[in-house]
Amino acid sequence: MKKSSFIALMAGVAVLFSACGVSFGGYDASADGIERIFSDVTRTVTEEGMIDEFSIMFETEEGKRSMISYFEIDFQSKSDSKKLQRVSYHSYNGWSAIEPLEITVRGDASAFDLNDEVAPFSTIDPVIVKKIYDSALQKLGETCDDIVFVSLSAKLDAGVDIKYSTYLTGVLKSNGVKDKFFSDYDKNGNLLKR
Repeated sequence: MKKSSFIALMAGVAVLFSACGVSFGGYDASADGIERIFSDVTRTVTEEGMIDEFSIMFETEEGKRSMISYFEIDFQSKSDSKKLQRVSYHSYNGWSAIEPLEITVRGDASAFDLNDEVAPFSTIDPVIVKKIYDSALQKLGETCDDIVFVSLSAKLDAGVDIKYSTYLTGVLKSNGVKDKFFSDYDKNGNLLKR
């Protein structure tokens, strides 16, 4: 059980991202974009890397809504297990440099251990992430039109099964009102009740 929570803030220093040479022509989530973005970030994080969280945001512009506009992943430094780092992708700029994050703890800072807050990168299965993406769109399509997939994210913790969260918007077919929809999925990509 956690004794404290923490916030990771970006620090000012950066190191080069090892996958900078990767083409960033775009990641289309409706095709193989989710699998490719995780494959590309593996060059930096590595399969053995320890992850705190990741987040994927999607384009909102009509005709581009399946394109990943932003992706970030926070991971434990390989050289210092007390430090957290972030690498991100933006559809306009490509991959960022690795950036160190400052950890701020709410609660008893002396009881904080980053090892309790991370889980192996291998815990994330891009096939499951794609399944969640497709499932969320299909489910919302039953009651809504003009659907926008805003974000898909997960927070990982040591010894705890991963839980994915989605945020979508859509216009209700029943009355034409735009609404927001939040859902959670288990480690196998099955919808959980909120």
